[in-house]
Amino acid sequence: MVWEANNIRANCLNWVLGHLANNRDRMLNAFGEPPQLSEAETQCYTNSSDPLLENGENVLKLEELVSKLEHAQERIAVYLASTTEEDLARQVSHGDRTVPLAQRLFFLYFHETYHGGQTELLRQATGVNDHVI
Repeated sequence: MVWEANNIRANCLNWVLGHLANNRDRMLNAFGEPPQLSEAETQCYTNSSDPLLENGENVLKLEELVSKLEHAQERIAVYLASTTEEDLARQVSHGDRTVPLAQRLFFLYFHETYHGGQTELLRQATGVNDHVI
């Protein structure tokens, strides 16, 4: 859902978490690992997807998205624990470009921090006014 209140225009929390899960699938893909989201689920959470305005056939529940985020992070941690400098120098495709795996991971983690920060803004915009560290 594109949420508009108090002159704030933002995607809903479901889209942000789904977009993060999609982002982690991109990391898994760069490692040569299978993704967690199906192709149809992925389409709900891309940059060009329509706003999520209601539950839909391929829109995941928040609990399921959190579980997928946690599981993907476990898989990413296992891969990174055994990664060598040679692995990080390996060229991977991104669209029509080829970049070292390390550069691709750097961008994907940067991208995740951007959207991770949005979750705090969405929380505060709902009226929750507590101190979160």
